[in-house]
Amino acid sequence: MESSDRPRFALPVITDHQKTRLCSFADQGFQGLANLGVNALLARSLIKNDFASVGLLLGVYFFILGLHRSNVTVPFILDTGRPGADGSKDADAWWWFNLGFLILAALVLWAVSAIARVVVPPDSVWVARALDYAPVVAPALCLTEFGRRWLYYAGKPVVAATAAGLYFIINVLVASIVLLTGAGLALGVSAWVLAAAGYMTVVVWAAPPLAVHPRQVAAVWKPHAQFAGWQMLTHLPYAIYNNSVVLLIGFFGGPIAAAIFTAARTLSSPILSVGAAVDLLDKPRAALALATQGVAGLKRSIARTRRLLLLANGSYLLLVLLATRPMLELAFGDRYLGHELEVQILAVGFFLFGLNQPSETLLIILRSSRVLLLTRCVAAVSAVVALAILSRLYGAAGCAAAIVCVQLVNIVGLRMAESYATRQAEAGLPADGPPHEAAA
Repeated sequence: MESSDRPRFALPVITDHQKTRLCSFADQGFQGLANLGVNALLARSLIKNDFASVGLLLGVYFFILGLHRSNVTVPFILDTGRPGADGSKDADAWWWFNLGFLILAALVLWAVSAIARVVVPPDSVWVARALDYAPVVAPALCLTEFGRRWLYYAGKPVVAATAAGLYFIINVLVASIVLLTGAGLALGVSAWVLAAAGYMTVVVWAAPPLAVHPRQVAAVWKPHAQFAGWQMLTHLPYAIYNNSVVLLIGFFGGPIAAAIFTAARTLSSPILSVGAAVDLLDKPRAALALATQGVAGLKRSIARTRRLLLLANGSYLLLVLLATRPMLELAFGDRYLGHELEVQILAVGFFLFGLNQPSETLLIILRSSRVLLLTRCVAAVSAVVALAILSRLYGAAGCAAAIVCVQLVNIVGLRMAESYATRQAEAGLPADGPPHEAAA
């Protein structure tokens, strides 16, 4: 007979790092599915001019998100260490600083919206409508971005994935009501706000912030002020050619081109979600690799990330290229049939954008702010020139081709910048940013 002490079959043990990685993909998967679902449902239920307003609204959100990351999210990550670690005692002050920053952003957006109502011509009312909703939608979505980072910092990745599931359910439920009732743009964009409220309810319940003195809230950002300033400078050209490029597309190509771009971005959202999931852990992991293994460790970390993005995003890109028409029909009905070429070209652009992300992470971790600013300025100028020329020659397809051209220019610039920054670091030379950055 067999001994009763013989060990039975056991499931493989999942390490904390693996659990966090799995949860980050589940988290971003729910986020990506939510945004895909909302945009697909809104594209089916809204006329193209209103859907162009949705695209412009998202462009404004991404612009504010970049400022928010520069001033809040990235300094918070650098200040508190890797997710789940026992980080800075000022972590709770970052929570309240984040809230104050977003209140200020909402007030500025309300002022911009009021001005737009006066100066925007009647034939561009789709622009004014997008700006009307921006003061609520953009801060709400930025709040969930910080809430996600907060949960990972608190060592609660499972809660983050659960909250993302709730975010998905609320988003799709509200957008489905819009489709079934024809309620229109106002209720459509409220899907993001209501979903953000549900997400943050879970965040506050699971990891409530402690009250801190206002002086501590004001002081927590001070050591990072110069770094944040450089990050904001790099964000401005980045927004022009990347996250908020829909504003340029709308300017040069009109609302139809902006609507097509938004539809293509919706169809390519899995590529963007994979990038966001990787980025959630990539920057803290890369910073830890630099601290413990030096520049060689940082380069290995970045190389692993690049291979992962190439495999995951390349697989989905191939699917989009081979099945564009059925995917468009499945997502949007017949609204965007006939625009397969533009969607395919833009899908290539989004794929190239994903390949750029690891190089930018390396430059941020090495705090090579001036080099990063230079590459982004070159890409921004390329975007304006390419869109101005190609949109006039080829319309919406020209706008799509311009996006690919810009990302190719950026790949070349970033790889050159990556090589320069690592050589500087390996030689023990200071970073190209302000002196205090090099010492950090």
